[in-house]
Amino acid sequence: MLVEVGRLIKAHGIKGELIVESLTDFPELRFANGAKLHTDTNQIFTVERCASHSGRLLMKLVEITDRTQAENLAKVVLFAEVAKDDLPPEKGKYFDRQLIGLLVAKLDGAVIGKVEDVVHLAKQDLLVVNSFGKEVLIPFVDEIVPEIDLEQGLIRINPPVGLLELSDEN
Repeated sequence: MLVEVGRLIKAHGIKGELIVESLTDFPELRFANGAKLHTDTNQIFTVERCASHSGRLLMKLVEITDRTQAENLAKVVLFAEVAKDDLPPEKGKYFDRQLIGLLVAKLDGAVIGKVEDVVHLAKQDLLVVNSFGKEVLIPFVDEIVPEIDLEQGLIRINPPVGLLELSDEN
């Protein structure tokens, strides 16, 4: 199965190197020399080398030989082939793809909407929920999101007062 592991940020230098945002707990494994990476643009690349550089990951792909090619890959999402058995079974940890599409309801059962995206911020993540045509941002913290049931396709939330109040004005 393909799992999202990173995002190419921008070109670095003139030899086709790229700055990478790691989205994996195992960058040394996913970005190891010789690793195959798939992209959201239906390309496959081979990692030539990847190392920490000034607090960031700097990657060289075999197929990218100059800065122009690297610049064309800015913002491309990287995926790695991972066996289902190799996925970390950590409780309370989810891949974005597991959450997107789940139904969101309050603890009393009132349906709020469906998760459309997950936004990763420095302090916390946010669930982007389509609530009957309106976007609602739900802080992805235990106090507000106490229950996620992947088998039932349901996230139960305990929103603080005011979080879900939407303007009816058009």
